[in-house]
Amino acid sequence: MIRHGLMAPTYPVTSIVIEQGHYMERPGKVFVEVKGDTEGIEQVKVSGVGVTVMKGTLYV
Repeated sequence: MIRHGLMAPTYPVTSIVIEQGHYMERPGKVFVEVKGDTEGIEQVKVSGVGVTVMKGTLYV
């Protein structure tokens, strides 16, 4: 979003919180920190908490 000008960066770091899963009654948040602007992104950090809901093996 920052790289393509859809969101204005803040300096020195742009912090974004993404929420998901409310409709499925499994709400969660993803935290994103971006260093940089439309001219170039230097660093992206993504964090949050995860819970294993299912395990399996994928065969192709």
